[in-house]
Amino acid sequence: MTMPLDHARMLLTTLHPQPSADALVEITALLATRKRYMPVQRYFTDIAVALEWAFEKNQPDQHWSIFHGVNARRSMGSFEANVGVSTALFLDLQPERTSIEETVAMLTNHGIPPSVQVCSGNGAHLYLLLNPTDPMTAKPVAKRLCLATTSDAVFNVNRIARIPGSVNWKPPPKQPTWCYLQQIDPSRRYDLGQVDAALDAMGAPHVKTHKERPPREPENPPEGKDWWRLLRERLSLHALGIIDFGEKNPYSEKQISRSEADWFVVCSLVRADATDEMIKWVYDSQPIGLLKYHEAGARYLAHTIEAARRAAAAPPKAAVGGGPGGAGGGGRGGGYGRPTTDWRTRYQGGARDQRRRGAG
Repeated sequence: MTMPLDHARMLLTTLHPQPSADALVEITALLATRKRYMPVQRYFTDIAVALEWAFEKNQPDQHWSIFHGVNARRSMGSFEANVGVSTALFLDLQPERTSIEETVAMLTNHGIPPSVQVCSGNGAHLYLLLNPTDPMTAKPVAKRLCLATTSDAVFNVNRIARIPGSVNWKPPPKQPTWCYLQQIDPSRRYDLGQVDAALDAMGAPHVKTHKERPPREPENPPEGKDWWRLLRERLSLHALGIIDFGEKNPYSEKQISRSEADWFVVCSLVRADATDEMIKWVYDSQPIGLLKYHEAGARYLAHTIEAARRAAAAPPKAAVGGGPGGAGGGGRGGGYGRPTTDWRTRYQGGARDQRRRGAG
């Protein structure tokens, strides 16, 4: 076995000591040379087979960057709902913002030295191994850990991370770099309460946990019973995933905010010719309503819809594709309705509109 594969094998066997049908290893490949893409995801019960598939994608003639699920999946899927148990907390540190050495020293001095340290090629990935913990109980602690260390916001339990031993491909003109394992100590495994107590000692801020909305019986859909089925056919898999699971985009290496997820979905619904009444029904009856809408209320949604309609009416800068139905999810077959500008530009524009109106 080559040395790069040794790095990957050591990490994955530590994170996933007993992969099985209800503890699947997720491998995600992302093509680095495209601005927009759909990931390729596979699920494995055999780590050797998983790495064989991953490293075949990572070859110089392929240019796919490869990632693994930090926590095992209890079923095939990339959402938090597919994670059955949390066995690691993850940090993604950027050296231009955070001193990696000082962060490791701080964690060590408070009794929770990192179990794993990986050079990602541009920064550092740290893992704190956990005794098996309920994912939604671990998530607020993971968020506190990110805040205490000024990590990227990588506290979602369905987090993917770059596989050590692989090439970190970046779009040109950036040069590829190696991602490699720096240290690993499987004996450093913590109870979640131990990590939480260490964060208290560090003075890490506490975070709000989002309360589940009381179950409600949705009202009858407007415009007859078939409109929702027909509207869904015009939406991308990205938009449907956020609507159906009430989670931010699981396909993104860097997770977007709740407001950005709402902006993406509302723009997709507007471009699919949904009325305001239809959009409100979606947020009242589908899991997406649990993101921010159930906290921020009807005024927040109304302002988002208004900003999305202004963006949709604006002259497009360029007609672009992206994903299975174009940027912003205007249909599965390569675009639906009018041409659109890049969806990230629209995220930013919508966020600015809402901030001006005090609706963020």
